[in-house]
Amino acid sequence: MPGLSLVKKTKILIPRRRPDFLRRQRLIDFLHSRIDRRLLLVSAPAGYGKTTLLVDFANDTNFPVCWYSLDSGAQEPRVFLEHFIACIQQRFPEFGARTVAMLDSLADLGEEGLNPLLISLVNEILDEIPEYFAIVLDDFHLIEQSTAITRFITGFLEDAPENCCLIVAGRTVPGRLPIVTLASKQQVAGLGSNDLRFTPDEIQALVRQMYDVQLSAEDARALAQDTEGWITGILLSTHSLWQGLMEGLIRGRGTMTVYDYLASEVFNRQDPKVQEFLLATSILEDMTPELCDAVLETNNSWAMLNLLEERNLFLNRLGAEGQWYRYHRLFQGYLVSRLQREEPGRFAALHRRAAAYWEGKNDLPQAISHLLAAGEHSAAAQRMERVASAAIASGRHLWLMQCYETLPADISRQHPWLLVHSAKAYAQYGQPDMALSLLDTAEAAFQQAHDPKGLAQVAVQRGTIFRLQGRYRDGAEQCARAALLASQVDTPTVAEMERCWGICLGQMGQLQDSVEHLQRALQLHLLSGGEFNAALARTDLAAFLERMGQLDEALAQLEKSAAVLQRARNPGELANTLNSMGVIYYYRGEYDRARATLQQALQAAHDAGSGRWTAYILTGLGDIERDSGNSAEALDHYQKAFALLDQKQEGFLAMYIRAAQAELHAALGEALRAQDLARQASELAEAHRSSYEQGLASTALGLAWLDRDAEQAVREFQKAATLLQENGAMRDMTRAVFLLGAALERTGAHEQALARLQEALTQAGKLGYRTALRALARWAKPLLARAAQSGLDVADFVQEAAPAAAEAVAEAAPPVESHSIRLLGLGGSRVELDGEAVLTKWSKARELIFLLATQNEGRGVLRDEIYQSLWPSDTEHKSYGNLYTLVYRVRRLLTNDCVQFEDNTYRFAPAGGYYCDVTEFQALIRQAQAAEDADEALACYEKAVALYKGDFLADITAEWTLHQQTALRDLFLMAIARVANHYWQMGNHEVAIALTHRWLQEDPTDEAAHRLLMRCFAAQGNIGGVRRQYQLCEQILARELQVEPDPETRELYARLTASGE
Repeated sequence: MPGLSLVKKTKILIPRRRPDFLRRQRLIDFLHSRIDRRLLLVSAPAGYGKTTLLVDFANDTNFPVCWYSLDSGAQEPRVFLEHFIACIQQRFPEFGARTVAMLDSLADLGEEGLNPLLISLVNEILDEIPEYFAIVLDDFHLIEQSTAITRFITGFLEDAPENCCLIVAGRTVPGRLPIVTLASKQQVAGLGSNDLRFTPDEIQALVRQMYDVQLSAEDARALAQDTEGWITGILLSTHSLWQGLMEGLIRGRGTMTVYDYLASEVFNRQDPKVQEFLLATSILEDMTPELCDAVLETNNSWAMLNLLEERNLFLNRLGAEGQWYRYHRLFQGYLVSRLQREEPGRFAALHRRAAAYWEGKNDLPQAISHLLAAGEHSAAAQRMERVASAAIASGRHLWLMQCYETLPADISRQHPWLLVHSAKAYAQYGQPDMALSLLDTAEAAFQQAHDPKGLAQVAVQRGTIFRLQGRYRDGAEQCARAALLASQVDTPTVAEMERCWGICLGQMGQLQDSVEHLQRALQLHLLSGGEFNAALARTDLAAFLERMGQLDEALAQLEKSAAVLQRARNPGELANTLNSMGVIYYYRGEYDRARATLQQALQAAHDAGSGRWTAYILTGLGDIERDSGNSAEALDHYQKAFALLDQKQEGFLAMYIRAAQAELHAALGEALRAQDLARQASELAEAHRSSYEQGLASTALGLAWLDRDAEQAVREFQKAATLLQENGAMRDMTRAVFLLGAALERTGAHEQALARLQEALTQAGKLGYRTALRALARWAKPLLARAAQSGLDVADFVQEAAPAAAEAVAEAAPPVESHSIRLLGLGGSRVELDGEAVLTKWSKARELIFLLATQNEGRGVLRDEIYQSLWPSDTEHKSYGNLYTLVYRVRRLLTNDCVQFEDNTYRFAPAGGYYCDVTEFQALIRQAQAAEDADEALACYEKAVALYKGDFLADITAEWTLHQQTALRDLFLMAIARVANHYWQMGNHEVAIALTHRWLQEDPTDEAAHRLLMRCFAAQGNIGGVRRQYQLCEQILARELQVEPDPETRELYARLTASGE
C-alpha cells in the first residue's frame, strides 16, 4: 500500500518478552479489569518496567493488540500518522487502504486536514474491524509537545468506536489529552509510580530470578517501605552493582533501615553548620529563606539553601519562581527523627518559633500544627477554638478532627466549644456516635458553667444528627428544647435552630411549617451577617419549595446559595446545592442540563472527599438514566450510591434509593424484585415515622403490583396520593395520581381513570412538571389511547412523552426495526441473524450467547458464573477483559441491545426477541407433561423430538455444557420413547421402527429401545430382524457395559422367536 515503505517495521512490532523479567500479575490484572475504558495510562519515570508490563499484557490477552514504539522522530505528524495506521494494519491486514489514500492526498496536516483524516480512520475501523482491540503508544512523552498529534489523539479518543482501547505509556501524565473529560465519564484509568513500585514479594522474586539471591522477607519489606521506588532502579542495574550495594547495606546498617543507613552516611559527611541547618529546618514541611531565618534566628538561610541545592542534599525547589523549598520526604523523616531523638528540647523550641512565625502571618492552622508538635496542647486548643467555626465553614472537617485527636482528653474537656465544632466535623464525616459523645461532654461543661448559648447549640447539633439519621421527630424535639433558651442566646444559634427544625418538619411532611422555619432561619442568618449559613438555609429552603411545586423560587434560592459557596470555596456544601439544582432541571425534563449540573456537583463532592454528597448525586443521576431508559446505568448509579451511604446517618436517602430501585425493576418486568425493594423502602419509612416517605414507598409498591394485580396497585396509589397530598408534596402527589389513573384503567374503571389523568396533567401543568411525567407514560399507554379517543387534549403531553406513549395514541406509528435472531443449539451452536449464520469464526461468542439464553431459564447469569464457565483457568481480572471484549463482539454482529447487564448479571435480551430451539424444546416437554389430553401431549412430544438434532452445543467442548447435555438428552429419550411406543401400539410399525432407530442413535445401550424394535420386527413377521436386533443388543452391551441383556430382554427374545409374535 502507498507509504508503507516509509514505516519502520520495528516500531510497529510488539517487543519480544525477555524470559528473565518478572511477570507482575497484579498490574496485568489491573489492565485486564479496566480494558472497557477508552484510555489507559501507564505513567512513571524510567526504570519502572512500563514497557515490560505492556508486553506481558499484550501476550496475555485474548484480543489483538497493536503496538507503536514512539521516538523523537514521531513528533512529525505525518510520520506519526503513517505508523499509527500501520500498527493497526499489522494486526488487521485488510484495514487501512482508504485512510492511507487520504493521508497520501493531504499536503497540509493542519486542523483542516486532520479532521477528515480522523473521520476516515474511525469509519474504516467501524467497517473493517469487527472485534475488540487495543493500541499501545509507548514512550508518549517523546511526542506530547506536538500540538497536531495531541489534537489528533484527542479527536480519536472523543470519536473512536467503542471496540478500541488506547493505552498510552510515558514518563509523565499526558496533560494535553482530555483526561478530565474522560474521567468525568469514567472512560479513563491508569497506573502511576506508586502502582509500579515493587512490592516486597516482587522484590524477592526479582532478586531471586535475576541474581539468584535469596533475599529475606524482612529485608524485602524494608526495601519496599523505606524507599520511594528507587530500589527498582537498583534491582535493574548491573549484577555487580546490586551485589556490592546489598552486601554493604546489609553488613553496614545493623538494625537501621536501609534509608537511614544511607542518609546517615550522607549527613555525617557534612560540616557542622550544614548539619545544624539540616536538622533545624527539617521541622518545616515547606520553607522559604525568611521562614528559616525566623526559626533559626539567623539571617543567612538563603545562602545555606543554595548550598544544599548545589550539593544535591535531597532539596527541591517548588513553583515557577522557586522561592519555596522542600526536602525529599524520606530525608526529612530521617532528619526529624534524629533531631527529636537527640535534642528533644531544641525540637520543641524550633516548633514554637515556627508557630510564632505563622501566627504573626495570621495563619493559625499552621501555627496550631507546630504547637501540637511542640507539645503545647493548651495553647493549641485555645487557637483551635478560635478557628474551629471558620474551619467548619471552609470545609476543613478532617483537619479539625485530626487536631482534636492530638489533644489529651483533659485539655479538650476545658474547651466545650471546640467539642461542639469537632462534633460537627465528625457528624459530617459519617461518625454520628462520636459526635454525640462529644456533645454529651460539651453539655456537661456548659451546664456546669451555666451557659445557655452552649446548651442551645448542643441541642441544635443533636437535632441535626438525629435529622441526618432519619429521626425527624427526635430532631424536632431537640430544636424545641433549644427554642426554650432562644431569648438567652445569640442570633446565629437561633437561626441554626430554625434551620434544623424546618428540615425535620419538612421531612415529616409538614411542608408549610417547614418553609416558615427555614425562611426565619434565612432572615436571621442575613441579619447576623452569616452569609455562609444563609446559603445553607437557602439550599434547604429550596428543597421544600421544590416539593411544593414552586420551582422558579427554589431555583432562584439555589443560584444565590451557589454563588456564596463558590466564594467560600466549600466544595461539600456546593456539591449539595448543585445537586439540588440538577434535580430541578431533571424535574423540568431538561435532562442534558441536569446531567451537566450533576457532573459539576460530583466533582465538587470529590474535591470535598464527601461520600455523603456523592451518594445523593449518584442517586440523581440514577433517576435521570432510569427515566431515559438506560437501565444498566441507572442500576449502577443506585448501587454505588447505596454502597456509599451510612443508613443510620442518611435514612431518607436509603429509603429513596430502595423506592427508586423498585420503580426501575418494575419497569424491567421484575415484579418480585420490585416488590421486595418497595417493602424495604416502606419499612425504612415506618422506622423514620415519616408519612411523606411512606407516600413515596407506596408509590413504588403500586408500580411493583401494577402488572400483576391492578386492584392492589390502585390501593397503593390511593394511599400514596392521600399521604403526599396531606404533606403538601404536590409533585410527588401528581405522580401518584397519574399512576392511579393508569391502574384504574386496567381494572376497567375507565371514567375514573380519565378523571385522574386529567387531574394529574392539570396539576402538573400548574407546577411546571408536565415533562417530568413523561417517564411514567410507559405505564399508561392504554389510558392515553383512551383519552385520545375520548376527545381529551393529551396531544401535547404525548408529544413530550416517551415514544412508547406516542405509539399508543398515534394511529399509524412507524414500524419498529426488529431483528430475526435464531439460536440453534441442539446438535451444534448456530446463531442466525435474518436467516444468515453469524459468529461462525468465534465459538466463544456463540458459547456466551447460549450460556445466557439457556441457563436459569434465560433470566441471566452472574458475572462470576460466566467467568467460571467460559474461562475456568483464567484470573478474575483477565476474565473481566475477556468478557468485555466478547460482549462487544456479540453486540457488534447481532444488535447493540442483545446483551444487557444489570445487578451484576448478564442477560441475552434483544429488543426484537429471539428464537432458541433449546428453550422451545424444554417448553414443549413441559407442555406435554402438563397436558390432560393424551393427543395434545403426543403432539408436543412429537414436536420436541423433531426439534432435537443432537447433543446440546455438540461442537463446543466446555464443562458447563455437560449437565445440560445430559438433561436435554434424557428429556429427548423420554419423549421419543413415548412417541415410538405410541406408534407401536397404534400398529404403525414403520414409523415406530424409524423413531426407535433414532432413539438408539442417542443411546445404543437402552434395552427398552432394542425390545421395541424386536416387537416391531416380529409384528411384521421378520423373525430374522428380531434375531439380528437381539444379537446387536448383546454385542453393544458387552462392548460398552460388559454385561448381558436383562432377563426381560432375554425372555422377550425367547418368546418372540419361539412363537413368531
